[in-house]
Amino acid sequence: LGDPGLVLPYPRGTVDVTVEDDRLPPGDVVRFCAQVHGPPAGTAHVTFEIERTELARPMTPWTLDDTGWEETVAANHESANDKVVWSTDVSYEGGGFGLSFVVPPDTPRRDHHVVVYAEDGAIDALGQALVRVRLE
Repeated sequence: LGDPGLVLPYPRGTVDVTVEDDRLPPGDVVRFCAQVHGPPAGTAHVTFEIERTELARPMTPWTLDDTGWEETVAANHESANDKVVWSTDVSYEGGGFGLSFVVPPDTPRRDHHVVVYAEDGAIDALGQALVRVRLE
């Protein structure tokens, strides 16, 4: 299906993400190590994301009779597609790095993912690890 001449730009490398404790309550610290099998040095874009099928933020109700409903629909669309709860960029060398961050206190109690996209301008790599945010 599709155009066989169009090659999708999937990352060429992988990132092994190892989380120290994958069951945490909100407000606790996520600690992880990332081993990059791709660029040995560069920038890693790290995100903490909710599952693709979940909503990270509430939707605003609306009806066609509301004035400004178009703006409400646009805002709901943006919120529904924004799965990132926390993010940062990290410079790394030597093929990997370690990082820790606090799970925001208002984070929904669901499965989340630590996602690492590493790149150096020529080569890129992608990996993720599951973190289950639960009550203590």
